[in-house]
Amino acid sequence: MSGKNLTDASAGAAQVDMAAMMREMVDALQVEQKQKDLALDVLDVLAKGGNLGQIHGLTKKDFDLIYSVGHTFYKSGKYEKAMPIFQFLTLYDHPTKKWWMGLGATLQMMKQFQKAVDAYSVATILDIEDPKPQLQAGYCLLTMKKKKEARSALEGVLLCCQDNVPAHAVFKSQAQALLNGLK
Repeated sequence: MSGKNLTDASAGAAQVDMAAMMREMVDALQVEQKQKDLALDVLDVLAKGGNLGQIHGLTKKDFDLIYSVGHTFYKSGKYEKAMPIFQFLTLYDHPTKKWWMGLGATLQMMKQFQKAVDAYSVATILDIEDPKPQLQAGYCLLTMKKKKEARSALEGVLLCCQDNVPAHAVFKSQAQALLNGLK
């Protein structure tokens, strides 16, 4: 079983445990049955890998359109307008790495480096084999002068870079150059 499959299996087990725990919490709430039923319906969708957007009837096409608006704001330097769009996307379609990368990049440009690292960390969890989120987190950590954490992120880039993936060569060389600068 590959590392990614182990991560997926672990995440699945964690989701099941989390869903059971959340059901117990909902049952303990002192609210009307209608509210409990709604909460349980939401938990069922999330436990099956769904997202809040699906509960509200949003489609992939809707999310892509919303993303394009946020991306346009980002590209034009209107980070304050892009940020709530990416926040919306990460809330309503949380398992999509692209939204977390957009949020991280926006926060990074707004010099909210710790929040950017947090967003990049979620992106890394969603796709452990992609070195880009870790590299971007490394840049943020270096900017915050958190050398130990930056070293860890950059070493993570080197670990997940695959020689047979041409795009990884760029990430690998950037991470190595940054690590050399830390010595």
